[in-house]
Amino acid sequence: PGGGLAFKNELVPLDERLPEDEDCAKVLKGYLERADGGPGEVLGEAVTSFVDGKYGHETRLGNLVCDVLREETGADLAFYNATGVNNVIPQGKIHVHDFNIAFHYDNSIFVLDLVDWQIKEIFEKALESSLDDNYYFLHSSGVRVRYSSRGQAGQRVESIEIGGAPLHPGKKYRAAVTEFLAMGGHERGTQFSVFRDLSKECTHLSVRNLMRRYIIRKGRIRAELEGRIQDVAPRGAASKPGI
Repeated sequence: PGGGLAFKNELVPLDERLPEDEDCAKVLKGYLERADGGPGEVLGEAVTSFVDGKYGHETRLGNLVCDVLREETGADLAFYNATGVNNVIPQGKIHVHDFNIAFHYDNSIFVLDLVDWQIKEIFEKALESSLDDNYYFLHSSGVRVRYSSRGQAGQRVESIEIGGAPLHPGKKYRAAVTEFLAMGGHERGTQFSVFRDLSKECTHLSVRNLMRRYIIRKGRIRAELEGRIQDVAPRGAASKPGI
């Protein structure tokens, strides 16, 4: 009465008491049992486990994805957002089910040119959070970064090497990135605006297709934690005498 609007709020626990939604179940079933292979299909074998922490740190699967992107595009370096991959592939047979969960987002790959200060700004943005679950973190290939999480945000990166050599002022480096990063990434495209504001080229390559073909071609895959992005003065670590 009176033409007013009424609202009612209710807390709905997301646990076993919540009945299955038939429409959602159908969508999920179609995702996990796609025409390109059911849950039982085996794509290859993981020689090493690819089960690592979720965000905020280097992971084996993050390293491998970036290596494949760099190899396929011929770029000097590659970036992949940590939120774009789930580190859930165990050692042993790689089933399509696990593969689909690991690569839950499919992204096109873009290439663009970066200079020294842009690369530094990108890593400063990726490392500005001190949280272990830092979802701004970027996996990378072709580059080694040393930083201090004790430093102030925006001033944490201490050194960057590409191809084993320090960044050369003014030199252009070819980079391969996901479409998500190319559009600026998190915070509505503002977290990595360096990528967004640059001229870029779409390769029309799909991350999921690239990784699927790579696993099938190799048969057995492996990757290690290499210290590509290393915290040289982590928070909570004991200081050296006299410091």
